Amino acid sequence: KQYVDMKPDVLLYHGMVGPFMEKFMNIPIRIMMAHSDYLVDYYMRRDSPYATHVIAVSQKVKNSITFEPCCVINPGIDFKNYQVLADRKITRQSLGFQENDIVVGQFGRITDLKNVEMIVEAIGCLKENVKLLLIGNGPNLANVVRLAEELIPGRFNCLRYVDSRWIGTYYQAIDIFCHGSFGEGNPRVMWECLYYEKPFVGMAVGSIPDVIIPGVTGYIVSNAKNMAWAIKQASLKNLDKELMKRTAMDQGSIEKTVREFVDYIEGVTR
Repeated sequence: KQYVDMKPDVLLYHGMVGPFMEKFMNIPIRIMMAHSDYLVDYYMRRDSPYATHVIAVSQKVKNSITFEPCCVINPGIDFKNYQVLADRKITRQSLGFQENDIVVGQFGRITDLKNVEMIVEAIGCLKENVKLLLIGNGPNLANVVRLAEELIPGRFNCLRYVDSRWIGTYYQAIDIFCHGSFGEGNPRVMWECLYYEKPFVGMAVGSIPDVIIPGVTGYIVSNAKNMAWAIKQASLKNLDKELMKRTAMDQGSIEKTVREFVDYIEGVTR
């Protein structure tokens, strides 16, 4: 009721549907955020009838929908808030990793969609010094830990909760970041790991194929065996760390997002 009484000119929404959204139909510009390529058909059928415009978070998401007008604006990250609070060697030792270990990171919610099991299976195909740092929680955590205890015993550490101020310290401590998710929009972890100059290994979902250059800033994979190969390649090759950082700063920053969003709003309200 508060928003209706304000009589805004623009409504930016995601997930407000049915009779509730009908209360907002008097707002002339209603912009829906299409945030993922996962179940995109369902979300478009449910949400888009109330929209006058759509913003997709990646080109792949835009290509998955038929709504017009639709533009792409990448959700940006404020990298000024990221910092390293402890020495890499000390952090690795505190986590049970040695300097000659190859530490694979996976940070985020642990669900069926995120497919963390594939990462565990991939590491299980590799040498004993390839290890896993898992940060996150979710309904699949217990299953993932059981699988890790079976396939990579003594080669992983799991932190369910961490202070967000320390996330940069943990990125600094790993060597490679792996992402097995079946569906994405524009994964935050991709931009974070590139900012910390870590190779990104992930599935061809969301914005990942648009950002990651295979053999240069990371690898695109399709299964556990393929991921194991990519981890090995990323550990042996000197990938382009300077380009990783530049990609994050040029394409994934909050400053870029704000500029594009302001230009977009000014354009649709003229």
